Amino acid sequence: MFPLKHAFNWVNMFNLFFIPSIDNRPPGISIVYTSNEHITHHILPTYIATPSVASSLISAAQFVKFEWLLEVLKNEALLEENFILPNISKFRPTFSPSLGPSQKVFKVWEPNEDRFNIFAEYRFLVFGEKTREIESDLRDLIKRGGGFIETFDVAGGVAKLHKALTRGRAKENQRLVVIAEVKDMQAAIGTDEFKKLTDEIERCNIILHSVDWS
Repeated sequence: MFPLKHAFNWVNMFNLFFIPSIDNRPPGISIVYTSNEHITHHILPTYIATPSVASSLISAAQFVKFEWLLEVLKNEALLEENFILPNISKFRPTFSPSLGPSQKVFKVWEPNEDRFNIFAEYRFLVFGEKTREIESDLRDLIKRGGGFIETFDVAGGVAKLHKALTRGRAKENQRLVVIAEVKDMQAAIGTDEFKKLTDEIERCNIILHSVDWS
């Protein structure tokens, strides 16, 4: 089973990302609306499993509520003098009802350097349509975790899928993970044609991981 499997299953929420000034520039902060490897704090109201949140999780960012940022701004003078940030424990997000019991533990959401390059041993084959791009948050998550991502056009048929699976399994030191938004793929090519693809995956002794990015 590949790690962080729940990262793909729920709808994203409003996010802000906090980055302290770096290099030798004066003390200050930057707030961005897109995750990147430099963020130190991910601002959101609720712990929830989304690719964007998972990207912060594997980058050892802290999760805080919006009130934490207000506290930072309220004590701007102290920030400029000593760069002392508010205590994280007072501004933790709440847990989303969609999380499982094992995920409703604060320790799960704390920075952990063991998660760096967590996908380095995995190669992801993601089903899609030729005219439809993979979710950018998912692509960023896999790349930030050190994994390799390849797309497969479901209209390509069984023969092309077999080649893609064979190619993926031949890569040394990487385990192949196949991902598909099953309902959308069935709608794109029909249930019967999609069944042919899943049968080929089973013949290769590979598990198809169904996700929902809607």
